[in-house]
Amino acid sequence: MPSYQNRGYAQLMLRSLETHFPAVNCWQLDTIAEEAKLVQLYQHAGYTQLGQYCDEIQPQMHLIYFEKRL
Repeated sequence: MPSYQNRGYAQLMLRSLETHFPAVNCWQLDTIAEEAKLVQLYQHAGYTQLGQYCDEIQPQMHLIYFEKRL
């Protein structure tokens, strides 16, 4: 919802998960490559893209993979 965007809620959620599960030292996720805001969110939160590997879900929609090691 636009009224909740750009307020830091997603980054807060990611940090909360990391804090809540301190034994986890490697987090992995995937997101849609064409969604620039999502890619930027995860990069800003410290996730790095795992190479150039991606899966095509449908034309013009690809999944890319990220990882964050603590």
